[in-house]
Amino acid sequence: MVAQPGTGQQSMNAGEFAPDLAGRVDIKQYYSAGLRYQNIEPVPQAGFRGLPGTRRIQLVGASSAPRFWRLKRSRTDSYLLGLLPGRLDIFNGTTRVAQPAIASVTASIASEASVYAEADTIGIFHQDLKSVRLLRQSDAVWNIDDWPYQKIPEVDYGGSYPTTPDQWTANFRWAENILGLTVTFQVNGEQTNTISYQNTGQPADNAAFSLAVKNAIEALPSIGPNSGLQVAMQFADASNSSLIMVFGGGLAGEEFDLTCQITNTSEASVLLAHVVIGETRGEAAISPARGWPGFVTIVQDRLVYASLKSKPSGLLLSQTGEYFNVNIKAHRDDGAKLEAIRTNSVEEILHVKDSKYLLVFTDEAE
Repeated sequence: MVAQPGTGQQSMNAGEFAPDLAGRVDIKQYYSAGLRYQNIEPVPQAGFRGLPGTRRIQLVGASSAPRFWRLKRSRTDSYLLGLLPGRLDIFNGTTRVAQPAIASVTASIASEASVYAEADTIGIFHQDLKSVRLLRQSDAVWNIDDWPYQKIPEVDYGGSYPTTPDQWTANFRWAENILGLTVTFQVNGEQTNTISYQNTGQPADNAAFSLAVKNAIEALPSIGPNSGLQVAMQFADASNSSLIMVFGGGLAGEEFDLTCQITNTSEASVLLAHVVIGETRGEAAISPARGWPGFVTIVQDRLVYASLKSKPSGLLLSQTGEYFNVNIKAHRDDGAKLEAIRTNSVEEILHVKDSKYLLVFTDEAE
């Protein structure tokens, strides 16, 4: 060290100046740079003084190095988590307080797995690992079980799945002096031609009306003839009748939007009832057969499950405030959602960041 120290400088973030910038006190970088640095002694300041540095606590006792995460329970209480093949080392300060065994974590999984840690809960995630949860009972006791997914959604992975036909009932009611009705149906926004209904209650008239409705709906471009649509009069008397429509055959498994209107009188009414909602079952989005999420992160009080093994470009968002509930059939603003990146190739999501917008990083783009 020199006999007399030079002038201290708080920051050197700007590095070395080019010679032609010497004396340029008018630019802000002047006060955090120098023409040449030589014989410099850094002086630790502020929080730097409190850093514990690196300390050897004990031998790992494993064939591979651990990967570390921090579980912060409060401002004064935190744990250091070290994931190794077959186990998780949990440290409080410099003391290992627990070493729960996790046989399903192999060496390859330990080198790639991600860990989600919050409060008293630790989750271990990998595409080839059935997600693991560790729940703290005390520093030395951690209960281990499967991550408690609730209502895992079913998706179409291209297999052959069971279907349920969509089923509707049209209930007609009219005044005593009404001897005939003309009606139109609208299926998924496509309107049929006008259909006449002789509401005499006679079986022949009911059968003719059922056939006319079937033919009119099958004439729509999105339905087509011989589609599997079934139409039958379920009940009829002098003042009301009930028509049942089943979208079976090739139409089964789809939910239809159906409306009906009586066009010739205001003294009759029709009430539609959606008796059975058509659906195609599919298979669980995550399962032992289809793999598991590669990582999770929290975004706006939802837990985001990403890097799904069989749906790498998919994002499964939990219900708000209910991190285990992934029931996407609950159509509500705070309900769970299953989204996918729309690109011209299959991209794998590698990282998700909560910012002003949801930032998604893939193997090809941001």
